[in-house]
Amino acid sequence: MCPALFYARALKFNFLKFRWNGEQIKKMITYGFPLYLATFVGVFSNNLDKLIVSVTNDDAIFAIFAAGAFEIPLFAMVSAAFAQQVFPRVVALIDKKEELQAKRLWIDTSVKVSLITYPMILLALFFAEEIIYFVYSEAYEDSVVLFKTYLLIGLFRNNSYGVLLAAKEKTKMVTNITLVLLGINLIVSILLYYFFGLLGIVVGTLITNGFMWLIYTVKERLWSLYPKLFFKNKIIVTLLILILLIYIYG
Repeated sequence: MCPALFYARALKFNFLKFRWNGEQIKKMITYGFPLYLATFVGVFSNNLDKLIVSVTNDDAIFAIFAAGAFEIPLFAMVSAAFAQQVFPRVVALIDKKEELQAKRLWIDTSVKVSLITYPMILLALFFAEEIIYFVYSEAYEDSVVLFKTYLLIGLFRNNSYGVLLAAKEKTKMVTNITLVLLGINLIVSILLYYFFGLLGIVVGTLITNGFMWLIYTVKERLWSLYPKLFFKNKIIVTLLILILLIYIYG
């Protein structure tokens, strides 16, 4: 998510025609600060796994973890690009009280992003071992399963999940959800790390992202739209099945 662009668009703020207006500045801060805070907390949460490993293990173990526990940046870049493009249209629909159409547009964007990123995840899973060995060496064999598991997090990187709430100017709720997810990530990651080691931490991050999808889906009441617009797409369903099969049996 790019908060500056989002709230500037939402408040119809024109940087080229800027005039000092106390009310406008106050509105921008009220709207935008929670998004910046949510972004900061989100970045911290995404790196929480590495923090846990770094303070509980030596450099050798951390190197193995860091080699596998990383996201391919392109996933987030693609979803952010699509989200920034569609955000003004979502805001316009919300302003016209056409919330259902805004939700449909949001899920349609998720479909488009998924059709780009899911094939990448599939290929990366299939060649995960070769990728790790090429970038590092065969000494990082234990990093392969971490990398494969981290790739599954990319399944949730198909949109910016705070867009609909931000369009309705409920940015404080975005921050609250992000803080809840940080707490979930911390608790689940530590528990799974205790029982399953390094893989447990990655699974904890994966579960947290699953909770993120679930919370926003429930909050925005998207249950009825996902089967019609997302899971109805045969290509996406096929890709999901192949991704899970390669992860389990590959």
